[in-house]
Amino acid sequence: MTTDRTSIRRRPTRRPARRGRGERGAALIEFALAFPILFLLMMGVVDFGVNYGNKVETSHAAREGARAGSVGRVGTDTSCYVARTPPSTEARQLACLVKARTHMDSEDVRVRFTYMDGDGRYTNDFSEAKRQANRYSIMVCVSTRAFSLSGLLAPVFNGKFHHSRAVIKTGTTPWPNVAASGATVYSYVPQYAETTFAGDSWSWCTSDDPAADINL
Repeated sequence: MTTDRTSIRRRPTRRPARRGRGERGAALIEFALAFPILFLLMMGVVDFGVNYGNKVETSHAAREGARAGSVGRVGTDTSCYVARTPPSTEARQLACLVKARTHMDSEDVRVRFTYMDGDGRYTNDFSEAKRQANRYSIMVCVSTRAFSLSGLLAPVFNGKFHHSRAVIKTGTTPWPNVAASGATVYSYVPQYAETTFAGDSWSWCTSDDPAADINL
């Protein structure tokens, strides 16, 4: 019995088609059109990330300043830039401490601190009678500049600011000092407000009872 063998023919291997010059040119044009958009998005991520970090540092500085002012531990540094001369060495020390906690240039930070009484109203009365009748709170407000690190989004960030307000109870005896006579004297860091940035104000930095606020 004869068996017919059918020969198997191999199909010719197809070579990948080569891209023509037109396709390569189109790819370059697409890349040239997409690159600026991708670059702008990348710079936007950088700028928003930097400003978010600065906002967090601003909040941290306000809390640290309120905590330091409530116990009178204001540090010793008086070398920072201030937009307005403080009324005392202690006020300048507290301002410099707050600015240092932002980890920013001191010229890009503005500080304000005032006091509230037990009813949440602004007060500057620290007489013995008032001190015994009220529990004071120190209020520290911090304003820092927003900016574009890349410069590409300067129109978005220029003229904007990060604000943070922190309030901490000082109690009736926040800062006791023993005088030469042996008597205990209770001191407070004098209230103080720097001149604000152009286009900014302290209108957001109010006591719990804004009707009792004053302009420093």
